[in-house]
Amino acid sequence: MAPRKKKNISQTVTVSDSLPHNMGPVPKIIKSETLAKPLEEGLVDSPPPESPVAEELVTPTKATPRVKKKAHKYKLNYEQSPFPNHHLPTPETAEEVHRLLSKEHGQRKAPTKVPPPSATISGCGEVPDLLDALLRTVLSANTSGTNSAAALQGLIQTFGAVDGSPNWRAVSQVKPEDITKAIHKGGLSVVKGKTIKNILNIIHAQNVERRDALLREKSTGEPADVLATGHLTQIQKDAEIDRIKENPLTMAWMFEIKKDSDIIDELLKLPGIGVKTASCSLLFNMQRPSFAVDTHVHRHCKWLGWVPPNATADQTFNHCDLWLPSHLKYGLHSLFIKHGKTCYKCRANTNPGSADWKKAKDCPIEHLVDRELTRKPRKKRKIEDSDESEGDPEGTGVKQKKSSGRGDVKPTKKAAKTTKSESVKVTLPKTEAVKATRSGPLRASAVKARAKSSQVKDDSGSEVEEVFSEYDK
Repeated sequence: MAPRKKKNISQTVTVSDSLPHNMGPVPKIIKSETLAKPLEEGLVDSPPPESPVAEELVTPTKATPRVKKKAHKYKLNYEQSPFPNHHLPTPETAEEVHRLLSKEHGQRKAPTKVPPPSATISGCGEVPDLLDALLRTVLSANTSGTNSAAALQGLIQTFGAVDGSPNWRAVSQVKPEDITKAIHKGGLSVVKGKTIKNILNIIHAQNVERRDALLREKSTGEPADVLATGHLTQIQKDAEIDRIKENPLTMAWMFEIKKDSDIIDELLKLPGIGVKTASCSLLFNMQRPSFAVDTHVHRHCKWLGWVPPNATADQTFNHCDLWLPSHLKYGLHSLFIKHGKTCYKCRANTNPGSADWKKAKDCPIEHLVDRELTRKPRKKRKIEDSDESEGDPEGTGVKQKKSSGRGDVKPTKKAAKTTKSESVKVTLPKTEAVKATRSGPLRASAVKARAKSSQVKDDSGSEVEEVFSEYDK
């Protein structure tokens, strides 16, 4: 029986005349014989130019470039803690600390109305006017209440007062040197004088720009790109124009910003204003919950284990402001400051184990704190002679006899020649590199180097002189 002939079977697509999802007509059929042959140019018809398939073949898909988020100047993240795995303080822990300190020092509740300004106490910005609050906080930075009050009094006596506060319009019209002279009793007068002058200049320029933009919008009808005005009515915008004309140093428009984080970021743009000052202004003047962290608050947060021992003040603010209940932020801030100043065991210069420590009153939160978390061993000075030998580890110039079992010592030739007038070389940290000369007293420059206090930075980042204990580091 003869074999049956094979039919020429072709590959066909018989679904429909067009591809699904509006992708155009079906390509022409390709017979099976042609698949075995080498592909030649023009053998396979391309889809029509208007077909989406053709566009995919011609135009490669480009990935959308990711916009890199700009890092925060102070490395703040208002949505996430810098210590995501640190689960303190819990609301229960915070409530317990608040209860114990309130029992010791009395309740600290935020006032329903911001009190009038004081002409004798600078404070931390608990006054009705935001600019006044901001500048008062600058005066109180890195100094005592007595010194900041003296600086405030100097401004009032020199430039006059308006409603119990310095006449800031008069202050804005003088040179920084005049401001420095007026606040010299408060300490850090040069740095703070320049800071105050710069802030006043910037606020004045901002208000002039806002006023001109709103007037231009009113005359042309084109919306002005002005911060915190998009939701205002024309009547409210006219009121702001009048307010700026009356007082070009007003910061009342800041209250129209809805998000607290946006207010802090706006304040941080001002020179000399750091996280603590911005948070204080938000808490005391604008009456919005914010856990301002000063040196007392920072110290207590570390002792209580609310943040790691190496946390900075800004990190402590970032973490605790997210974790603490809003209704406790004002009270805990005030109570930590009060307790840090009055409790001997919780002061910055406390001395655990001393006689005064044993006589001091019991701390109400003693069972909750661990002061060893921030305690650092004091650095020992290493004293050595310039010709120290291996057998003289103490640097006394006396070499022990290896062969003697009696423990007696024999002075070396170098030690025998040493007189009272000669001195040894003292190895100190680099900031206090003081060398004694063999011919006489210490050099004058060395004496000055040793007399300098530890240098720290104020809220503006400028170097200032202030001595801190080991608990503040």
